Amino acid sequence: MVHRHIAKDKRCSRCGEEADTVNHLLFLCPYARLVWAMANVHIPPAGRWSDSFFSNLYWVLNLKKEYPKEEIEEDLILAAMEIVEKPE
Repeated sequence: MVHRHIAKDKRCSRCGEEADTVNHLLFLCPYARLVWAMANVHIPPAGRWSDSFFSNLYWVLNLKKEYPKEEIEEDLILAAMEIVEKPE
């Protein structure tokens, strides 16, 4: 987010760990992993997210083969809202 001039620090503003990348924000951050866990959607078969954003994106885009679209959307939205509403 630093290269987009959105943040000044290279670390994740939520967890303070590693570089703040899109992959970290959506998949690797402990808060993102909590959202995925609460969404009732099984994480990738290897049991953890990849360090590759494109591998993770490919997996997410193929979720529709395993889960109904409405179920995924509802679960992810509810889980994300719960995380956002919790005080740090």
